[in-house]
Amino acid sequence: MIYNIYIYATDGKLLGSQKAVNGTVSLSTSESIVICKIGETSIKISVK
Repeated sequence: MIYNIYIYATDGKLLGSQKAVNGTVSLSTSESIVICKIGETSIKISVK
């Protein structure tokens, strides 16, 4: 299944969007926390 994934900074700025294939998305960012929106669900992700 393919999902559209939207990745935001904590201030709401869209950092990028991609289609997740086989459940995987990759994005380079300098943010330490991002918000990932998958359909109607949003999650916070801590980035190392």
